[in-house]
Amino acid sequence: MEYTDLKTASQTHHITKTTINTARSKIILALCVSALFIIFVVGLYTYYLYINIRQLIKGIMALSKGNYKRKVRLLTSVFTPHETVFLAQEFNKMADEINNTYRQLKHSNRELKKLDEFRSNLIDTVSHEFRTPLTSIKGYTSRLLRQDIELDEETIQKSLKIIKNQSERLSRMVEDLLVIPDIEGAKLNLILQEVNLEDSLNDAILSTKHKAQREIIVNIPDNIPEVIADTDRLEQVFINLVENAYKYSYENTAIQINVNIEKNHAIVKISNSYDYIPHDKLQKLFGKFTRIDDKTTRTTRGTGLGLFIVKGLVLAMNGAIELESTKDNVFSVIIKLPLA
Repeated sequence: MEYTDLKTASQTHHITKTTINTARSKIILALCVSALFIIFVVGLYTYYLYINIRQLIKGIMALSKGNYKRKVRLLTSVFTPHETVFLAQEFNKMADEINNTYRQLKHSNRELKKLDEFRSNLIDTVSHEFRTPLTSIKGYTSRLLRQDIELDEETIQKSLKIIKNQSERLSRMVEDLLVIPDIEGAKLNLILQEVNLEDSLNDAILSTKHKAQREIIVNIPDNIPEVIADTDRLEQVFINLVENAYKYSYENTAIQINVNIEKNHAIVKISNSYDYIPHDKLQKLFGKFTRIDDKTTRTTRGTGLGLFIVKGLVLAMNGAIELESTKDNVFSVIIKLPLA
């Protein structure tokens, strides 16, 4: 009986020891698996952190070299730290803001260069264009004021007429210069009303006729309807165009002005004899301070603002303008104005 009890106790002890060993092995195995899993997770976390930090460094390097358009693109997964995602998003926002600011600065710099070029051209234009009428006015005024010579009535009237004409020329040039900012800023304060087209043309011709010893041929239909325009600005348009026709045409050639009606518009065509201008160069004549460099214009100074101003005024009066040059040496400016 005692022997049986001892045997049973021994077996029980053996089973318990085996169970403990088995449990210990399982625990060790579980710990090893857990450790390997933790190492794997930490490794992936470290890998994604390392890769994404490198992406951020590349983005910073690109930004420092002036590449403001480069975006930081992260390698994303469940192992990507939220902090790096947030940092990348904020970095991209900052890069966008820097890029926008940079673009605005470049645009402002270009505008400043244009403004500086405009200022230089304006000073050059004013110094040359104003010198002639001012010299003429000064000379004839000094002549009239001299007490040591006696002038006859005809000479006095001729001198006064020249002073008046040169003063009007100065006034028109000042008016042209003052209207440029309004044209560029679309701030023209126009009074659009019914205007007698024939009267406006005749006034412009009368204002400029003293400048040229040549014929002006005007063809206007009878009972032509009035147009919708600003009276003063329309006359300014015609004065500029007639003066251009005087300046940039062959000597002893006539200026031709034709007016026609097409549907709801009056078409005014001012033509003069001039060298053929290729089509691709015609549109450039509407630019500021643009003048044709050839044998005719080298001896004829001008502001280079005439067609720029004319186009701005015509468009502001709901009209249209185009240039035409033919190979038989005829240059034309064609204006379309709405009828009343």
